[in-house]
Amino acid sequence: MSHPKEIVFPAINKSVIRRLLLRNDTKTDFAVKLRTNSAALVIEPSQGFLRSGRTQSVSLRLDGTYKASKQKQSIEIYCRPVNRRTEAECRRWLLTPVEIGESSKQLAQTLRIKTSTGFTPLEVTLKGKFYFDRIILVLRWIINLLEC
Repeated sequence: MSHPKEIVFPAINKSVIRRLLLRNDTKTDFAVKLRTNSAALVIEPSQGFLRSGRTQSVSLRLDGTYKASKQKQSIEIYCRPVNRRTEAECRRWLLTPVEIGESSKQLAQTLRIKTSTGFTPLEVTLKGKFYFDRIILVLRWIINLLEC
């Protein structure tokens, strides 16, 4: 599955690890931040660079003993394109706390966190091209406006 809308963990009372694979099929490098609203989920690494043509593995550890809140739990994936001109700014963006510095324009994907008593895959793959294209189009539009 290349464009999932959710990641499913087993509904058990212990810590469980799943793997999220971020695949960048574009010719553009990206700075990526992952943020969650779930106190029971630990994301490692939660930020970094995703080079063009590469895949990055992200570990997701869900504490099944944690009392779930009624709020819908999710993972938000933010990204910014990186080139020679934007690399320094992207490095600063990665160093800012996860709760600061993201905008809806940088949101590339949201995954719902679910639990199930049935089969749960050990890994989920997100193909970057589908989600990053929206950001690239916005940036090209901005560059065209600046050049006029």
